[in-house]
Amino acid sequence: MHNELIQVLFLAALSDGQLHEEEKQLIAQYTKFYPIFKNVSSDDIKDQLKILSTKINSGIPAKYIITEIKNKLNQEELKTAYALAVELCCANFKLVPPENDFIGMLEEVWEINKTNQDIVKKSAYLRYATKFN
Repeated sequence: MHNELIQVLFLAALSDGQLHEEEKQLIAQYTKFYPIFKNVSSDDIKDQLKILSTKINSGIPAKYIITEIKNKLNQEELKTAYALAVELCCANFKLVPPENDFIGMLEEVWEINKTNQDIVKKSAYLRYATKFN
């Protein structure tokens, strides 16, 4: 699951076309302290970033990548990945249309139910004062 989460974190961070400093710091904190990454080396993280970059540079759409991720995770893991992705999109205290679109794509492809969407978005709103579509 950690490989898929790494890819989701970076997809979310890059969904607006930029990797902001707040996003870099949040990814660093998650990969350092989040329990799922406990035994993951920095080389493993770099390898996942290379794999993701290769996919993106090859023209593979984000929707295909997140569908691929869906096929590897169970519903609870997808909810966790969704919550982390929303967190990353909000991390720089701005939520722009491409980030909203990315979050909407996750909700659709991963079939995140409305209750979970509302819980995650409310939590993000309370921390970042971000508005969702």
